[in-house]
Amino acid sequence: MKIAVLSDTHGLLRPEAARRIGECDAVIHAGDFCTKEIWEQVSACRKPGAEFYAVRGNNDREFMDFLPESQSFDLGGFRFFLVHDIEDLPRELSECQIVIFGHSHKYAKIERDGRLWLNPGSCGKRRFSLPVTMAVLHLEAGAWSVERIELFPGEKELTELSRFLSLILRHKPEAAGIALDGHGWAKVDELLEGIRKTRPISMEILEEIVRTDKKMRYSFNKDKTKIRANQGHSIEVDVE
Repeated sequence: MKIAVLSDTHGLLRPEAARRIGECDAVIHAGDFCTKEIWEQVSACRKPGAEFYAVRGNNDREFMDFLPESQSFDLGGFRFFLVHDIEDLPRELSECQIVIFGHSHKYAKIERDGRLWLNPGSCGKRRFSLPVTMAVLHLEAGAWSVERIELFPGEKELTELSRFLSLILRHKPEAAGIALDGHGWAKVDELLEGIRKTRPISMEILEEIVRTDKKMRYSFNKDKTKIRANQGHSIEVDVE
């Protein structure tokens, strides 16, 4: 059994998160939808027959008062407890084997004394320079395993990707199978395809790299179909 586990969407359901939800047999959301429309979108992404468990977060206000603040349920042969903020857990959890929570926006997976504690992180708008994450929980033959899904990298990862792009665009375009024109422009679609096996990134991530790079290493043309490297430092990266 595959279960999509997410939290803290904060008004944004990313296409990749929606796709993952549609592949799973059940959905668990630990709160902070922030709009009823996002709850409806998550619900609509489910494949037929997939169960949906959700709780209200601290930002869900009166428009989400139809959701409980916490709930326990049985799924895939395990007893779950679901709450938004771990500080609101009851003292007694003796029957629960899997605890799902959110609120901190920080992915966490802890196994202790036969119990799984899982915070899928935030999969909505990126906040606090943290990566955007969710999880897929696999239940089979009385055992669990957790797949961490990174939908959008954090600040450290973006910096590493920026340096990698600088190396490709300024020094090794041939390693990615791309050609630069006489003014140093590369076609964006060729770039993304050329680095797909080594550093697979989306257009959304590429735009964030260009927007946030402190050294302003890159420029897009007007319609963002081309990109070029400006002045900036690069580091040696294995692109083979």
